[in-house]
Amino acid sequence: MCGIAGFIGGGSRQVAEAMQLSLKHRGPDAGGVKIFGNTGLVHRRLSIIDLSEEGAQPMSTLDGRYTIVYNGEIYNYHALRKQYLANYTLRSETDTEVILKLFAKLGVAALDKLEGMYALAVYDRYEEILYLHRDRIGKKPLFYTQLPNKTFIFGSELKALKQHPSFKGKINQDAVFQYLLYEYIPAPRTIYSGVNKLMPGEILTIYQEKVVSSFVSSIVYENAIPTNPLPDLGELLQSAISKRLVADVPVGIFLSGGLDSSLVAAIAQSQAKQPIKTFSIGFEDESFNEQSAAQTVANHIGSEHYQATLSNSDIVRLLSRLPEVLDEPMADSSIIPTLLVSEHARKQVTVCLSGDGADELFLGYGTFFAHRIANKYQKLPLAVRKGFFATANQLSVSHQYMSFDFKLKRFLKGCLSKPQYRNTLWLSAIEPEILSALSRRELNKDMLYGPIIQWHQGTTSVWQGIKQEYLRGYLIDDILVKTDRASMSYGLEVRSPFLDEQLMAYVLKLDDSWKLRGRVGKYALKKLAESKLPKDIIYRKKQGFNFPIGAMIRDELKGEFESTLLEGGLMQLELFNRDIIEKLLQEHVEGKEDHRKALWSLYVLGKWVERWC
Repeated sequence: MCGIAGFIGGGSRQVAEAMQLSLKHRGPDAGGVKIFGNTGLVHRRLSIIDLSEEGAQPMSTLDGRYTIVYNGEIYNYHALRKQYLANYTLRSETDTEVILKLFAKLGVAALDKLEGMYALAVYDRYEEILYLHRDRIGKKPLFYTQLPNKTFIFGSELKALKQHPSFKGKINQDAVFQYLLYEYIPAPRTIYSGVNKLMPGEILTIYQEKVVSSFVSSIVYENAIPTNPLPDLGELLQSAISKRLVADVPVGIFLSGGLDSSLVAAIAQSQAKQPIKTFSIGFEDESFNEQSAAQTVANHIGSEHYQATLSNSDIVRLLSRLPEVLDEPMADSSIIPTLLVSEHARKQVTVCLSGDGADELFLGYGTFFAHRIANKYQKLPLAVRKGFFATANQLSVSHQYMSFDFKLKRFLKGCLSKPQYRNTLWLSAIEPEILSALSRRELNKDMLYGPIIQWHQGTTSVWQGIKQEYLRGYLIDDILVKTDRASMSYGLEVRSPFLDEQLMAYVLKLDDSWKLRGRVGKYALKKLAESKLPKDIIYRKKQGFNFPIGAMIRDELKGEFESTLLEGGLMQLELFNRDIIEKLLQEHVEGKEDHRKALWSLYVLGKWVERWC
């Protein structure tokens, strides 16, 4: 895994070097810069495949026409090399050179043949054309903007763009309020006006100040699904894991103790000749702790297991790193334990496999079952639903993980809205009514709900739209961002077998009864796991990967939150009513309401402003 950046139209070697150094954490092994007149390409290397100098980037063809900078892994590069480049002499064993030679042979059509997690840039020196491309799933990030001085810049993280002297970085106020609703900024928008995220599967062609967008083909499974899909699923998952174990450096597994990572670990261990290394994080608050389950799995499969406990002092330490890690606000608080497990694993390995993507593909979140209940509940008269919500609001507040009062209040409040908005309100950091009171400007609901409308566009039902929300929004702009930023801040590559393109194409065509059967989510995965894991692991209650932020705001972090929210960076934006924030904080500290999500999202935003503005 690596970091890339560059410009076309204006810049210098000094600017390119600054961009390169800003991404050093993503590629601690080496850095490279190439300048072609008014164009610069930048690379930071984390060596995974072919550790020799032959794999260094930027990498050019022998004639010097094409140069590539690339971040990621191509899992089908051996097959592509055999099919298209059998008569070519390659200098290295890297997937980078395969992409480069394939592009030189096929042009843009080469990008449609890649399977993996990646973001890349290819420069054609003869035609003076720059091509940017991101993988179909959106696993690896790429940001870009066209500056007023006819310069186009791009980078793996926003901090690289900020190194260009022409980059001004005006805050996008609409993005701020979308962030406070969704807990992330839905693509293609970013925190800065005029700066975009490259969309999954998108190709940008930049030529003479013109920027043209196109897309590679979508993943599709062509054949019919058999009556019993479990054998196919088993083979596809075995293959996905096998491809992701290929590396010239040590590989491990994030093992939370939940079904997804446990199944990945079990299959990976069955393919290994010696014990694999697995890594887990525990918590001092037992309602958040999965350490015993992770140890049970490790003992069962025979892995070499490493555990660490996230203490309150660790949390405070990692909070200080958060603004540097997140150069765009993202309010998923599980990034804190993800940072620790990444730091923990990096001491032993350079690559880890994770269970990311299984919940979105196999309908594993409790909200999927809740939507089925809500469809019946919302047939009750509105006055009755309001009465139930008012009664639930009298329940005392608990700060345990996903406590009953927290889930019930969220469920009933979401059921007062339109069905297509329900899921966002369940997951939201700050609901629209509170946002309106919080904001010093009038909020446009079309702006706030715009991403939802986009996700539901072209779907045949609200249910289908909700599935798209998770796959096109939450997975790409929250889960994958959290994993990428946390792991890459320590120079650790994380691979996600469940997001294998062939596996995803199959699962997306699979009937929902194989995903959610009754109250059992991830039904097919659980049936697959029965021959590989203890049943009490497979069917245990789902546990999120989080820490007790609600309780800590009332105790250890009370002063930190007060200073940041009421006096610090948040007030610099001049977008919020201070008295509303003070009220939210006071109600939470006094135990009257559970505002942990709202306060955390405001805190992350405030710290981001202090660091980046």
